[in-house]
Amino acid sequence: VIVTAISPRLITVRMPASAELFGIPRIQFKFPFVEGSPLQINRRQFPLMLAYAMSGHKSQGQTIEYVGLDLRTDCFTHGQLYVMLSRVRTPENILVLIDPEKVFDNVAYVKNIVYE
Repeated sequence: VIVTAISPRLITVRMPASAELFGIPRIQFKFPFVEGSPLQINRRQFPLMLAYAMSGHKSQGQTIEYVGLDLRTDCFTHGQLYVMLSRVRTPENILVLIDPEKVFDNVAYVKNIVYE
């Protein structure tokens, strides 16, 4: 799924080939601190699990249908951004998470690491 919005109580997602949105609420879990103990642990979390993740370098040489990039921090090696962006056949299948402070006039900028 692709996360489209996050709030404290709801995560909104959609499937990659669909525009239909789905809401995933936080769920409360309760369980005893120790079996037989009167103390109870209450935990609230979203019922989501990372399904697949790959580093930019591990993706080199592969073609991937959809790519999501977290570019809130700059790339750390020369050519890393090129490798990550060139894994997909079409730009419409790339989702980039970037710090809003790096966007100027609707264009996102990242630092290009170059060997000296």
